[in-house]
Amino acid sequence: MSCFRAAMSVIFVTFAGNAVAAPCGNGVDPNGGAIEISGVLHQRKSWGPPNYGENPKTDSKYVAWLVFVSLPIPVQGGADIDGKVQSTVSKIQLNIPMAFDRKSLNLLDGKMVLASGKLWKADTAGYVTPVFLSVKTLTPTDKTICRILPEN
Repeated sequence: MSCFRAAMSVIFVTFAGNAVAAPCGNGVDPNGGAIEISGVLHQRKSWGPPNYGENPKTDSKYVAWLVFVSLPIPVQGGADIDGKVQSTVSKIQLNIPMAFDRKSLNLLDGKMVLASGKLWKADTAGYVTPVFLSVKTLTPTDKTICRILPEN
């Protein structure tokens, strides 16, 4: 009987571990939904203030960090991409806190990463993708992951 209880404990622990996160197949919430995604991290120079590229002589440039996901991610309510609402996104801009070590971030450029945080619709000119992830964690990985995390 003790072997049966041990086996049931393993099954329960495995089931409970899977229950805390749901796959992204039904769509991610771009209004502060907590997610965890993986993809290849790239930096891209983008136009900044005051006019975001309308006047290259006076506009600044900044580095935007993007995660390119392996499979498109469904977005609840769609995402506005170049004036067209599309149901999925294949890249997500990362809003990375200043506390992150920039040297370590540069070492991850071009590599597969796992990012977690809250997903938001881009609502200002400074964003280069229709949704962005307000990053909580960013680590190297070798797994393809997209899961919705429980709210904390």
